[in-house]
Amino acid sequence: MKIFILTFLIVAAQAIHFQVKDPKNKTTCLLLDINGSLEVKATENVKKDLVNKTVDFVNATLDEVNSTCELIKLTIDKLVEVWFKFNSTSNSEWIVTPGVEFNAKSFLELENDTVTASAGSLPAFQQNNSYSCKAVVSYSFTPEVKFNFTYEIVAQLSGFQIQSYHNDSFEPAYECDQDKSTTASSSTASPTTPAPATTTAPSTTTAPSYKDDLSCWDSKTNATKFRLEATFVLIINYEAKDGNKTKAATAYIDVPSNVIANTSCSEDREESLKILFLPGWDLEYIFQRTTDNNTYFVSIIILTYSTSAFKDAAVNETLQVNYTSAKSNYLQAEKQSYYYSCKSNTSVSLGQNVTLYTSNLRYQAFNEKGNITFNGDATECSEDEETNSVVPIAVGAALAGLVVIVLIAYLIGRRRSRKSGYESV
Repeated sequence: MKIFILTFLIVAAQAIHFQVKDPKNKTTCLLLDINGSLEVKATENVKKDLVNKTVDFVNATLDEVNSTCELIKLTIDKLVEVWFKFNSTSNSEWIVTPGVEFNAKSFLELENDTVTASAGSLPAFQQNNSYSCKAVVSYSFTPEVKFNFTYEIVAQLSGFQIQSYHNDSFEPAYECDQDKSTTASSSTASPTTPAPATTTAPSTTTAPSYKDDLSCWDSKTNATKFRLEATFVLIINYEAKDGNKTKAATAYIDVPSNVIANTSCSEDREESLKILFLPGWDLEYIFQRTTDNNTYFVSIIILTYSTSAFKDAAVNETLQVNYTSAKSNYLQAEKQSYYYSCKSNTSVSLGQNVTLYTSNLRYQAFNEKGNITFNGDATECSEDEETNSVVPIAVGAALAGLVVIVLIAYLIGRRRSRKSGYESV
C-alpha cells in the first residue's frame, strides 16, 4: 500500500482580513484575521516520490454562501477549504473548532478521496470577546475516516484573531497561552528543543513553572467530555557516543505548555488525548470506563519518541513504550461524577528506559454536563493523603510533648515547694 504523508505548514505572511455579514440585517457578525501560507507535501512510502504544493492565504476567498455568524469558511485556490466553527457553551462562551477539506485527486493528483479533518478546539472565551494569538501555534488535524492513504495534517497559524459578535471591529481579546507566556522564564523548554540533560531528579517539593491544560469538547452533547491538566517530565536512558565507544546517558525532558493536542471524545467507552511536543514525539493517554459505567480510569499511556532529539545519541531511532493498566485501574476516580487529583510528584514506568513523572495532576473524563471546573468532589491519590496526614500528626505530637513538659514542670515545682516547707519548720 502506498503511504502519503501530508504536512500543512502555515508560515508568517501578511494578515488577511475576512468578515461575514448577518443575512438578516446585513451587519458584520464574524471577523477573522489570519496570517500565512499552506504547504502540502506528499511522500510515497516505497518510491519516495515527493509531491510538494504550496497555497497562500493571500489567494483565499470567503465562501459567502456557506459562511454564517457561527461558521466562517475559506477557499484557497479553489482547491482547499479551511473553516472555523463556533459552538456555544452553557457559560456564554465560544468553543471554536478548525477544519480542513480537500480532494486528493484535484489537489495532489492522487486517488479521488475527499479528505475532511478537524483539529482540537481553541480555548473557550466569552462570546462578547475575540480570541487572539500572535505567536506561531501548531494544530494537528485528524481525518474523520480512514483511506487507502495515511494523511498527516499539521497547521501552524500566526497573527490569528477571530470573533463572532455583531461589531465591525474586534472586541477585547482573550490571549492564547503562548502570548501570555512570552515573558516567562527562558528556562522553560521550547516545543522544538529538548530540555538539557541534568544530574538531578525531578524535585518532589518545587512547584512547576507551568501546566498543560488539555480538553476535548463534544459538540453533540455541548460538554467538555474530558479535561486534563498536569506537569509532565520524562526521564529517558539512552546510549550516547563516547569517542569510538558508547556510554549510558540520561535525558530529562520537560513537556512544554504550548503543545499540539489530538483529542477524541465521541466514543461511549473510550476517550483519548495525544500530546505532540517534539518532532517525532507524542504522549498519549487513553481513558476507559469501567464495565459498570460507574467510574473511569487511565487504561494506557503510550510514548513515541525519537533519539535523534539527543545530539550525542549513538543510534537515531524511533521507539514506542507504554504502560498498560492490566491488573489494576490506574488513576481511577471513585465515582463517575468525581475528578481525580494528585498534587504530589509521582512516577510510572513506561518501559525499561523511560519513566514519566507527573505533578499537580487533575483530570476528569466521560463528562456529560458542560465545562469541567475541578470544583466538585475529588479522588485523591495515596501520596496526597499521606502528605495531608503529616500536619495533624505533627500537631498532635507537639501537643503531647507540651502536656509532658507541663506535667514534669508541675511535679518539679511541687517537690520544691514541699522541701521549702520542711526547712521552714
